Formats: sequence, structure tokens, C-alpha cells
Amino acid sequence: MDTPPPLPPSLPPIQPPKVKKGVPGWAIALIVVAALLLIVGVLAALAIPAFLNVQERARKIKVAQVEAAKPPPPLDDSQQQRAIKFAEQLASDVAAEKLEAMSACVDYEAMTERVFAGGSFPSDARQGFISGMKEKKGGLLAQLAGSTMKMLRFHQRDGFPALTMRVLPTGGGVNYIDLLVKPHGDTFKVVDMFGYLFGSYSSTDARQAMVLMLEQDASLLSKALGIKGGDRQSMDLLLNMFRQMGNGDLRSVQNTYEKLPDAVKKSRPAFVANLQALQSLQNEPVYSEIYAHVLEIAPAVLGKDSATDLLLVDLYSIRKDFTGVQNCIQNVLKAVGEDAYLYNLSGMAAIQAGDFKSAAKSLAAAKKIEPNLVSLVDLELQVRAGNGDFAGVVTELRRFAKATGAKITPAMLGEPIYEAFKKSPEFDEWAKSVQ
Repeated sequence: MDTPPPLPPSLPPIQPPKVKKGVPGWAIALIVVAALLLIVGVLAALAIPAFLNVQERARKIKVAQVEAAKPPPPLDDSQQQRAIKFAEQLASDVAAEKLEAMSACVDYEAMTERVFAGGSFPSDARQGFISGMKEKKGGLLAQLAGSTMKMLRFHQRDGFPALTMRVLPTGGGVNYIDLLVKPHGDTFKVVDMFGYLFGSYSSTDARQAMVLMLEQDASLLSKALGIKGGDRQSMDLLLNMFRQMGNGDLRSVQNTYEKLPDAVKKSRPAFVANLQALQSLQNEPVYSEIYAHVLEIAPAVLGKDSATDLLLVDLYSIRKDFTGVQNCIQNVLKAVGEDAYLYNLSGMAAIQAGDFKSAAKSLAAAKKIEPNLVSLVDLELQVRAGNGDFAGVVTELRRFAKATGAKITPAMLGEPIYEAFKKSPEFDEWAKSVQ
């Protein structure tokens, strides 16, 4: 069937923002920061702010602005329940693409202060950044519009109340983010996002973007970005990479990356930008092995944590190392909490390995958490087919068709696991009934 796709669960394709001539720098920065919600990496450095031509440095940050970015006092039980309802309502608004409601869920002043904290920027940059986010339809959350989101847990991250959300983008794949929130009257507002994929805050990536675009001495710029050995030429190449990404020229991004010195290649901004480009190019034979190699060294560059474990599901799937896939999924479960979609991926990996007993256990675990998860239909069908329960396959096909109104045809059952089913009398009877 078409939904969901079998392993490998490729990450959402990169959809870099298109940079148009004449667009104000703060507006471009907004487009970039919004993209971070799904990509959650150094894609923020696509921004080409007009700050390049501004000489005046930022004035002293006001006390009120600093206070806006501080963690709130611990939430009591009733506040926690309201925070959970806030997350559930936001997920509903995102799915329905209610852009105004999504925009209203963000505390733009606090988010901006987190972006600008500890940096020296032109005096008009802060207000331009806030204005740009507010004027953009959907604001900071625009890139999420249409995605299916589900809240998994309430916890604390760096002193802030945090809501872990599973994101299933319309283009496929999965991602996990933490929404950092603060009370706002009877509700809450988002002040930042943490992405598990690359283990970074949106505010940190946005700040790096603006640092990169400022005209500074190469040594100072390298230090600010955490790059050792970056000279002017390598910084210009890095900047060019992000411009190429902004224009959607992903092959040039990869080519430019190869020209960087080894020390700069291993820096987080350069490495993640290259990785993002390769995620979109991986289906082309010339790039598939390059993508696999980059994934292999990702733990050494990014740090081995849940972020890289989520990435490495792709690597182990490509290598058909399904034990490696299962280990990665278990690590992600420890980081984000119990999630039916991850058990679904675990079950699909077991199917690929021919381990139908483990696949059935994963299916049962997923159904216990979220029985209505649509993605489970494929796992259910393949578990039954793999165990020779052909009558059960027909029962599930009919149940799903009735529940969703979907028209299911024999041609949709293209996976090898259905070959025995297609030779059975149960299949013949069902096939005739759906013609």
C-alpha cells in the first residue's frame, strides 16, 4: 500500500526557501528560521540579511528583553494540564493550516531575545527580526502547516517547560521537536524549539546565520561559529554554500563542501548543510554512497546522541543492518518517550529482517499507545501476510477501506511479502470483490 512507505524511513526532503532579489534581510531570516522547524539544522544560515551593509552595532539589551527570555517558575499541576491542551490545540491548528492561530502561539519578543543573546548585531536587526516573523503568514511555525503533529510528553529542557512533539510532514519521514513554552495569561506561548534530528535550538541556528552574514574578520567569524582553522577563503566558500542552498542548487552545495579544508568540513554549520543537501540527493546513484559515508561519520561530528540515532536509521537501513536500525530506534525512544510511530518503524524493520514475531510485538506495542495511528495499517497487513494469515489480511483490508473510504486495489500490494497471499483463494475472492 502507499501509506506509510516501508523502511528506510527517509527524512523529509529539503525544501530550501527561495531567496528573491529585493527581499529585506529580516524577511529572509524569517523564512529561514521557519524552515528550521522541519529541518532543524544549520539551514538558518541560508539567510542573506541586509545587515551586511549596516555598520552600527547593537545597543545594550534592555532589562525587560532579557527577562523575556528567562525560564518561568516551575508549573503547578493545573498549569501543566493547560500546557498540554495548548500543545494539542496547536497540533490541530497546524494540521488545519490555520496560519493566524499558529502565528499567535509564538512569543516573538522572547524568541528574538534568545536569538540575539550574547551577540553583537546592528541596532535595527532585532526589531526587523520580530517584525518579519509577525508579518509572515503562520509566523515562525509556517513550515509546519499541514503536518500531522502529536504531543508525546511534558518535561523540562534547560529550565523551560517543554512539550515533545512528533512531526509527520506531508512529504514523508518523521521528526521530533521540543516546544519550549512560557505561561501567557491562561494559555502559553512558544519561545524556542529544540530539534532532535541535529540536537539544536532554532534560536542558536538563527544566531549563527546572522553571525555568518556579518562582515567580520575571518578569525573572529571562525571563533563565533566554532570552526577551527577557518580563513577568509573557506568562510567565503561556506557562505556560498548557503547561498546555493537558498537557490535550491543542492548539487553545487555538495560540490562546494568538497572544496573546504578538512577542519571546516568537520564544523557543524558546513557538515549539516552538506548532509541536508545529500538527504534530497540520496536517490541519485552518484550521491547515495556519499550520503551513506556522511551518515557514518555523523556521530563523530555531531556527537552521538538521539539526534544522530534518528539520522542513522537511514544508514543502517541502506546497509540492511536491521539490528542497527532497532538499536537506533530504542535510543530515540529513550530520548523522546514512548511513541507508536517509532514502534511502527521497529516493526517494519523486523519485517525487512523476516522476524515476524518481533514485528508482531512492535505492532502490539504501537496499538497499545495509539491504536488509531494510520501508519499501522501496513505493519498490520505485513505481519498477517508474513504469518500466513491470509484471511486476516483480507479482514484488515476491508476494515481499513470501510474506515477511511479509501479504494484499495490488488496493485497496491506490491511488496514481496504479499506474493504468497496473491496465490491464495482468499486473495482471489477479495480481488473479485474490489473490481
